[in-house]
Amino acid sequence: MAGRNLGLRRRSVPGTPLPPRGQKPATPRQDFLAREEEYKRLNAELEAKTADLVRQAEEVIPKTKNIGSVNKVQNKLHSANKGIKTNSSVKLKYSDIQIADDVAIPEDFSDFSLSKTISKIEGQLEEEGLPEDDDIFSGVSKDIGTEAQIRFLKAKLHVMQEELDNVVCECNKKELENKRRLQKQAASTQSTTEVRLNRALEEAEKYKLELSKLRQNNKDIANEEHKKIEMLKSENKKLEKQKGELIIGFKKQLKLIDVLKRQKMHIEAAKMLSFTEEEFMKALEWGNS
Repeated sequence: MAGRNLGLRRRSVPGTPLPPRGQKPATPRQDFLAREEEYKRLNAELEAKTADLVRQAEEVIPKTKNIGSVNKVQNKLHSANKGIKTNSSVKLKYSDIQIADDVAIPEDFSDFSLSKTISKIEGQLEEEGLPEDDDIFSGVSKDIGTEAQIRFLKAKLHVMQEELDNVVCECNKKELENKRRLQKQAASTQSTTEVRLNRALEEAEKYKLELSKLRQNNKDIANEEHKKIEMLKSENKKLEKQKGELIIGFKKQLKLIDVLKRQKMHIEAAKMLSFTEEEFMKALEWGNS
């Protein structure tokens, strides 16, 4: 904020009566008392108006709903010092009271300091003095009027500082909300991607299990088939062996049948031979007789 000129303009406060300029006090004491009473009344009015300004600013500030409010306030703020005007201007409008405050607003809110601004305003007021065409405290002593105006400007500057702080806070809230929304969208997208990835992994695991089961089933079936083949081969060998044994037995039985047939033939031949011998003997005996 160093190097920037702060210009001040003051407008007449509505409802503030102006003391007569042509009258002169009868005595210095009465003049001092009258001025003291006038200053007290002006201070009371300034405090009341400052409180009203703060209240109205608090009512107006929450209505700011977009980030462009900062640019709007900066465009309404302007500064004028000895005829030189800066680019920033601010003009706050209320329903009953309209006030224009000329305060230079820094581009970077983080470097803005209320105490430095007030000190700079006080220094400029002490060095340059106040304009002679001031219609707020006309007819009042210059030194006391400067002090009252400084207090009034401090109050207005405090209101503007609060408004700017609130606008910056609102902008930060908007930015934070945007970041949170983007973060939420990113989290949602990531969650959806993770869900899809988990599903794909589950399906892959399922297919792996099914493939392993099929391989195991094929292996079991192959083992069973191999066992069956081995059993069939073994049974075939047994049957071949039994077949050979049966053939050998059958051949032995055939030989035995041949032997029995021959024995039968020999027996029959022997019987016939014995019968013939008996008949021959009988015939011999019958012939001898």
